Amino acid sequence: MPGSIKMETRHNGQFNVISEPPLPHVLMITFPNQGHVNPMLRLAKRVADKGILVTFTTTSDAGHQIISLFDVVPDDDGVPVGSGRLCFEFLDINWGPTIGVNLDLDERMLHMNTAGPAAFASLIKNQLRAGRPVTYIVNNPFLPWAVNVATDLGIPCAVLWVQSCAVFSTYYQYHHCLGEFPSETNHNNSVCLPGIPTMTPEEIPSFLLPSGPFKPISNAILEQFHIIDKVSKVFVNSYTELEPEVTAAIAKYVHLIPVGPLVEPDNESRSTLRGDLIKAADDCLEWLDTQAPKSVIYISIGSIVSLTKEEWQ
Repeated sequence: MPGSIKMETRHNGQFNVISEPPLPHVLMITFPNQGHVNPMLRLAKRVADKGILVTFTTTSDAGHQIISLFDVVPDDDGVPVGSGRLCFEFLDINWGPTIGVNLDLDERMLHMNTAGPAAFASLIKNQLRAGRPVTYIVNNPFLPWAVNVATDLGIPCAVLWVQSCAVFSTYYQYHHCLGEFPSETNHNNSVCLPGIPTMTPEEIPSFLLPSGPFKPISNAILEQFHIIDKVSKVFVNSYTELEPEVTAAIAKYVHLIPVGPLVEPDNESRSTLRGDLIKAADDCLEWLDTQAPKSVIYISIGSIVSLTKEEWQ
């Protein structure tokens, strides 16, 4: 959104036109999975509410699906949120003859790593040409190349870590070899990290196990830690009072800022600016409506996890 125009009256009765500088412009980019889209969109709304222009971006297929659920269709200037505005611009990624949503996760990761950087750089340059230069970028751990694009263009950036401080610390110390982890030669090694209770191999993130699934995701996350020094801050979907020991322990390595929990407050629970890519099962919601308040514990296992019948039981 370009800077506003202010008219100043002069003593001779004439007017002097003053162009005010544009609003700070934060560009937030996320991987097109619901567990990543929703926290980033909620952070975007909180930042825009403070009087900042925020542009939210993901792949065009997921982006247009999100907008189709809004009651208000955003125009070129986005939608008002508090004292600021929230705009939507999506990555122009050509998925080829196969529609992107039909690709498996590994194929999507590979294609985004190949086509994403150029599309993201183009989007940033288009914002500059439109008179709203990007002043800050927040990326998602599945898209480490966004940090490299921001750095190459001289734009400061941060990462939104959508999991807990404990999980962030575990990945950080694994990547920087600050602790002993299970290996090909020692599958049963327990993990002792500052601020975190001792973990058995079954308790650490499966992406870090030698036999862990989804290698492209594991590689993308660890690449984010390889370039973590390029980001000025790490926002994390948690709060200090929940994880005081681990937050204090990791602070000597990373400028970590808890910004969670990134959930909709009660007075915005019916907000239409939501990133629900997966429709909730009607019978699940009906069952929840019959339960007493505060009697159900919700556990999110992520949208890519597939549990066996035995694990469910």
